[in-house]
Amino acid sequence: MLASFSEFKFFQSFRVPVEEADDIRFSVEFINSIGQEEYIEDSRLVDVSVVGLGMTSKKKLEVGTELRLTMHFRKVHLDLNGHVVRGLTSANHDASKDLILYGVELEQDEEMKRFVEQYIYSFGPDRLRDCMVQMAVTERYTTVAEGFEMFSLLLSLFKDLTNFGNKEEFLHTVLEEVIRIFSAQRAAVYLIEPNSNELQAISSVGVDRKLLRQDYRQGVPGAVYTSGSMLNLDLSDENERFTKEQCTVGGQESRTIMCSPFFNRDDKVVGVVEVANKRNEERFSIEDEKVIKVLTLVLSSVYHEHNPISENSMVRRFSLPKDRDFIIVGKSRETLAVRHSIVKLKDIDTPVFINGERGVGKALLARILHFEGKRGNRGFEEVFCGGKEIKDLETEIFGDGENKSVFERCISGTLFFSEISLLPLNLQLRLFKVLKEGKVPGQDRSL
Repeated sequence: MLASFSEFKFFQSFRVPVEEADDIRFSVEFINSIGQEEYIEDSRLVDVSVVGLGMTSKKKLEVGTELRLTMHFRKVHLDLNGHVVRGLTSANHDASKDLILYGVELEQDEEMKRFVEQYIYSFGPDRLRDCMVQMAVTERYTTVAEGFEMFSLLLSLFKDLTNFGNKEEFLHTVLEEVIRIFSAQRAAVYLIEPNSNELQAISSVGVDRKLLRQDYRQGVPGAVYTSGSMLNLDLSDENERFTKEQCTVGGQESRTIMCSPFFNRDDKVVGVVEVANKRNEERFSIEDEKVIKVLTLVLSSVYHEHNPISENSMVRRFSLPKDRDFIIVGKSRETLAVRHSIVKLKDIDTPVFINGERGVGKALLARILHFEGKRGNRGFEEVFCGGKEIKDLETEIFGDGENKSVFERCISGTLFFSEISLLPLNLQLRLFKVLKEGKVPGQDRSL
């Protein structure tokens, strides 16, 4: 349980690990219970950020305790004020079981920023790279804006260390590195062009970027752009919602694709990065997904000023963060469990079956799973099971020689039966058989 917003702020911030070899001199004092200044002899600096730091000590301090801290690194000296926002005990081994890891929020952010800047300038390229990777894979950001200042600093240092003078060269070289790391065939960065309502490749490796231009709603990049969610796809699955034509670029057919959105300063989706065809692998791994987060954070920093809105733009509704037509409201344990289930189920390939009593929210849940997940690019069909001739209802659901069944019309999409209790029993049994077998009526295809 977070004790305060300050603790939350500290937990969300990116912290640079401190090594003993860095030789940062660090001391801490506080006012004890009898009003005297007390020096903490065993304090040790663990990590630093622009908003706070981590330290260990066996001294027990309460959350909210005011601290006076001194830090010295090379020619930079700081006298800071801060307060404890959290304390965690460690029980890894006997030597550290009494140590407490404290999170300290600082008051002088600007001074700390200059300190961190000088500190990171002392890093070699390998350590800086590891630092950036750790920022992406270990921290959980609720918005791109959180930790943005720190990441901008890291990005500028990274560009200085690697001697890139312009954006185009920088992006191209980053994509070449991505291809190497993932052992992939091609990679591209798409940016939204609001006047033409298209996603256009601004940099690519392995394919001519002039070939990478498409409607913002189409294909894998369009699905990622409109949903704001990463996709990791194995296109060998015949039930995949994307056709081979949609995933063939410059004569290259995509077997596997990983695609992730990036954002501007206002947390609006402004583009996507796509990596395709991982060599000797069926699909990209979970570790690959973690690494791609580093790249999306880089791109979010590079394009933090890009605004996808114009008078001719059709993409306005996708430019706002968390734009939703359907939403579940509530804070109960059950509601949180439903939200957690939505996150797990919205992008899976396996069919999801929702049933329940009248009024529990089946229709709402179906629409949220559809429009927030990978089914959103396919059809959403609602069948009202009452007020129709039985023959017409049977044709609508199961099809006939001339008309497609509702199952065929929305393969890989969502099918919602409203008032299913009004369906005649013989049709209910037939529908149950279709769902049990998982086959499209009259075809040898899975639902």
